Amino acid sequence: MKYVFRAGILPIVLLLGYAPAASALVLSVDIIADSADREASGTGQSQTFNADATGIRLRLGTSSIEKSRFEFYFSSYDVDTEGEFNANNEWDAGANYVLTLSELPLVPFIKFGLGIGEADTDLQFTTSGGETTSKVKNLQLNAGAGLSYALTEKLSFTGGLEYTARSWQDMEFDTITLQTSDSVIRLGVGVDFRF
Repeated sequence: MKYVFRAGILPIVLLLGYAPAASALVLSVDIIADSADREASGTGQSQTFNADATGIRLRLGTSSIEKSRFEFYFSSYDVDTEGEFNANNEWDAGANYVLTLSELPLVPFIKFGLGIGEADTDLQFTTSGGETTSKVKNLQLNAGAGLSYALTEKLSFTGGLEYTARSWQDMEFDTITLQTSDSVIRLGVGVDFRF
């Protein structure tokens, strides 16, 4: 999984090189709320847990909100209830391509992308590489849609709904291997600043 995690960083680094030096940037701050199911399976059994979460997300876009663009994000959130591991401190980061569908002031959009994440659990487990840790990593795919409304040339509000599929690295406990995946619907509402 260490190599998968590192491979997830590569597209983000490549996309960062896409932004021309003279283009506008948009910094966004969102409040996020997740409705999520976390499925854990091991030894032939499967169980689903509630993994609803709330948190904050920062987004950096490589162009103004009315133009299609790459967008990079970092989210930090707390899972509201405890599932098979006590992952109260989770984060994710990644990149999306945002395709806008009209001009200002009301800009609908769709987006898709990929990301990576990590949870700090209260369990000590062994990774497939033999490392003992309490942190588990994931790889994720995102797709969503939303609407931005420009109040001024430099200030807008954005709301969106996204679907995220996460695949967590396997956790090994003696003879049991726990495989975990998330299915997340994320609502994000925030403000965008162009500079």
